[in-house]
Amino acid sequence: MEWVLGIDGGGSKTRGWAADRNGKILSKVEKGPSNHHVIGNVRFRQLIRDMLDEFATTGLERSDLQFITFGLAGMDRQQDKVSIGIILDDLGLKGRYMLCNDAEIALAAGVGKLEGIVAISGTGSIAYGVNAQGECFRAGGWGHVVSDEGSGYYIARQALVRSIKAAEGLEQPTILLTDILAFLQITSFDDLITFIYHPQTTKNQLAVLSKVVANAAEAGDVVAIDILNDTADQIIALIEAVIARGFAAAPEIKLVLFGSILQKILPVRERVIAKLQDKTDIVCSEAEPVSGAIMLALQALK
Repeated sequence: MEWVLGIDGGGSKTRGWAADRNGKILSKVEKGPSNHHVIGNVRFRQLIRDMLDEFATTGLERSDLQFITFGLAGMDRQQDKVSIGIILDDLGLKGRYMLCNDAEIALAAGVGKLEGIVAISGTGSIAYGVNAQGECFRAGGWGHVVSDEGSGYYIARQALVRSIKAAEGLEQPTILLTDILAFLQITSFDDLITFIYHPQTTKNQLAVLSKVVANAAEAGDVVAIDILNDTADQIIALIEAVIARGFAAAPEIKLVLFGSILQKILPVRERVIAKLQDKTDIVCSEAEPVSGAIMLALQALK
């Protein structure tokens, strides 16, 4: 049976869906992270090989695979496409794949085509748009050192900074420090500092503190509420930057909101919608971004 494959590869997990030429999902495989900047090219190559081998156990032979769309975190520059392309060619996939970043497949999944703007706020953040002329524009998404404004990591960092300042008398009182210690099951401030700077503490482990901030805001904590408002404003700024550069003359702008912060923390989502609903047609999509990769793979065969 001829089949296509869509892959959504991120910094914590990688989803692969196989579909027939009518779009019917035949099989799903999930693996660990596939951002080649994080895991390296050798592990990326092995991960893709393992995915194809696992699909083969369900009767989907590599020889019948017609096309793959990869939506990969970290696939942002031409040199990324060159280095990953060499790996895929070596795996016998030459001429049968498309390389996108993960924002592009999320846009396709949310809008149904590769035109519009997608804003993603999870552990990281990005606003990415493709206009009617096929031109691409982005704001943010360059990693936590230089951007990722409005992300879960951003919320967590603001919570740590402001709660520590509050403890030192430099910020208004907040329950955040007490709640963070309880959430992490840490008993002392010294242990918190050790956790923050421990080599094995990941960005994802810090980003989950966004849940603590959301709960504190719901309980009326003024600092937590301010952090969430600021987070929404940061996301709005990313989206408006993409609109100004690529969509100023567009008669209609589809905007898709994705990611755990925009989907699960209502004060953030509602503030973004309130600010942008007069400028854009907003879609709060529940679709899996990997479904956008399937859609693009099928379109490539036409």
